[in-house]
Amino acid sequence: ANLLRGDMQCWYAEDYPTLPANATLIDVRGEQEYAQWHIPGARNIPLGDLRARLGEVAAAAELGPIRLYCMVGFRSYLAYRTLRQHGLTNVATLSGGARTFTSFHRTELATGRPGVPFVAHAEEDLAVEDLVP
Repeated sequence: ANLLRGDMQCWYAEDYPTLPANATLIDVRGEQEYAQWHIPGARNIPLGDLRARLGEVAAAAELGPIRLYCMVGFRSYLAYRTLRQHGLTNVATLSGGARTFTSFHRTELATGRPGVPFVAHAEEDLAVEDLVP
């Protein structure tokens, strides 16, 4: 409903390679999550620290768009609402978060092994194999 009403702007995993050079990518997950894996080029500002670091984000917003993400999209949505309520307009949140991003870009986070593609249809293929005599 937020998207349909225009209350929220999203960016998508397939947009990552074409993000503007002046975009600031902000990971709002915790420090440990960020240390384990993050999108290349992202800076970590945990959601709980965001209000205290609004000046830092506002300065980055003067240089270009702000692109947020978390693991599945909830925390980055909350960050999005916070930034919008503080007057930042060129802000978007990653649709589906890092889970969707890593599935689209096939990273170790999605598969557990580097270079192994995430295959959403694997269960369906296995089910078909069970039906074949």
